[in-house]
Amino acid sequence: MALLLSPTTTMAKALSVIRTSVRTAIGNPSTTEVSNADIDAAINDSYDEVVTRFRHPEIESSETITTVSGTATDAVPADYWYTLAMRDETNSKWLRHRPLEWVLQQDNDTNSQPAYYTHTGSNFIFSPTPDGAYSITHYYVKVVTALSADADTTVFIHRTWDEIIKYGALWRLFQDYGEYDRMIHSRNVWRTLINSMPETETLNEETAQYIIGPIQPNESEL
Repeated sequence: MALLLSPTTTMAKALSVIRTSVRTAIGNPSTTEVSNADIDAAINDSYDEVVTRFRHPEIESSETITTVSGTATDAVPADYWYTLAMRDETNSKWLRHRPLEWVLQQDNDTNSQPAYYTHTGSNFIFSPTPDGAYSITHYYVKVVTALSADADTTVFIHRTWDEIIKYGALWRLFQDYGEYDRMIHSRNVWRTLINSMPETETLNEETAQYIIGPIQPNESEL
């Protein structure tokens, strides 16, 4: 189940807007007391956590890979972060992911219909090595870069995520400056906002897979 968008959606917020909101919330100190760089660092730490811990359709994409007979590798997209799934559309089959070590131990000198894939460096490796042109849909998550310029915007559609980024930055700043009561309050608001998000999917840190995913294959489809 993907994130459901409420009617209260809005355009993504720019870094300058989030920074001003954070600065106001901490009492509007001067840039000498709390620099823009310190606030931006807290915002980006919070942004990175939100991006990496939860699933966001806004940063999911897909591409079509056409395999070449006798060639086991294909380059990852320029905006690639990690793979959600791969499907062989030619044969209506989901490919299974395997560790690099496992793939390298297989008899990849015998070309056949690819059934497995792995990722190393800037390439995917298919196993067995394809014996023809197969059309493979690659579902993946795009890399998200840190906010640096004032006009840089977050990737989110739902405005609550920008509030979550704000409060994530606040509790980090209060922690850095030793204001622990305000840190606890901000973190509690941050948690409440996260829990208010409908259909939120959390990344399993041990497996690097989402607990629920709309495009993950059922075992019967493999």
